[in-house]
Parts: sequence; structure tokens; C-alpha cells
Amino acid sequence: RHMVEDYKKTDDAKIIRRRNDVCKEIVASERQYVEYLWNLMSGYKKAFDNAIEDGNLAVALKEDQDKLRKWSSQLFLNAQEILNFNMNLLASFQDEWRKWPTKPVKLAETLLKLAPGMKIYSSYVNRYDEANQLLATLLKKAPIKAIFDEVQKRPSVRNM
Repeated sequence: RHMVEDYKKTDDAKIIRRRNDVCKEIVASERQYVEYLWNLMSGYKKAFDNAIEDGNLAVALKEDQDKLRKWSSQLFLNAQEILNFNMNLLASFQDEWRKWPTKPVKLAETLLKLAPGMKIYSSYVNRYDEANQLLATLLKKAPIKAIFDEVQKRPSVRNM
């Protein structure tokens, strides 16, 4: 018993605990990011796309549905692809985490294995400013603002 207590005080044990705390925080942060992306897609994008497809938004704005669909695509960029990638990343992180404490958590190896998929972010970053400008323009249109305001009332997206 004293050996265990003595070991817990060693530098090696402290390093292992710190490493595991960092890993736990990375997994928790990724889980939170996936939740954020999920809420974006199931909240804002779904509401906007539903309003486009039911035709009422096109009538209210006097725009054709193809133009509205283009706006949706420009506004949400490749968020679905990013969500899918991050759900896979989270699942991989969680698989690694489940191995602990019998095996070391190897999140870095997981990141390296999935690194080629991270190129999806370059497309997002390159078009982010354009999407933000479009959002500002669209929010000046009362019917679109009303859609997003309604979504904003939901607890799951309130702070987005």
C-alpha cells in the first residue's frame, strides 16, 4: 500500500496523470465541437433548407428556389463534411480513451492517421469571409432573419 502511495508522488506518476488530464480535455473539447457542429446543421441549416424546400421563403423573398439553395450552400459551406470528419475523429479519440488505463492513450497517432482528412478545413477557411458577408446580407431580409431568430430560441443553439 505504501508503495502505491509513494509511486503516486513520483515525477513519472505526475507526468502520466498530467498527460491523461490533457487527453481527457482534448476528448471533451472534441465532443463539444461535434455537438456545436451538430446543432448548427440540425438547427440553422435544416430550418433554412426546410424553408427553401417548402417554397414559402421563395415566395416571400420573390427569389427562385435554386438561388436560395445556392445561398444555403454558400452560407454553410462544407459544414456537413466537417461534422462527419469530426464525428469520426471523436469516435477514434474515444476508442483510444477506452484503452486507458491498461494501455497508453495515443491521441497524437490518431491525429496523424486522420491528418489527410483535415484538408476539408482549407476550403472552409478560404470561403469563410464570403460566407460571413452573405450571412450579414441575408439577415437583413426579414423572412430569413425570422427563421434564424426562431432557431436561436432553441436551448441547444442559444449561445451559437
